[in-house]
Amino acid sequence: MLSFIESGKTRYVTQDNISKGVDAKDVADVAELFGVSQKIISDILGISIRAVQNKRRAKDNEKLDKNVSERLLRLREVMSVAMSYFDSEEGAKHWFNSPNVGLGK
Repeated sequence: MLSFIESGKTRYVTQDNISKGVDAKDVADVAELFGVSQKIISDILGISIRAVQNKRRAKDNEKLDKNVSERLLRLREVMSVAMSYFDSEEGAKHWFNSPNVGLGK
C-alpha cells in the first residue's frame, strides 16, 4: 500500500517525494484510506479519473506530475495527522466524511 510512504515516516511532503512523483496507483490507496471513491480523490487532485486510469494502465504505472503528486502527498499527510489526533484510522475517516457545519455542509 502507498508506494511513496516509508514505514514509520510521518512527513510525506518533501521536495524529494514531490520531484520523484507519485505512482498513479497510489490514488486508489489514498481513496481507500479516506473511505471515498477514486473519483472524489481525483476531483480533489484536479485530475480526471480517466487520466489516472490511463496512467495506471501504462507499462510502468506512470508517475503523476509534480503538482498532482504534491496534492496527493498533502492529502496523505492530513490523514496521518487526523489518525494521530483521533487515535485511529476509523476515527479519521469518520471526521473526513462528516459534514462540517462551519463550512456550510
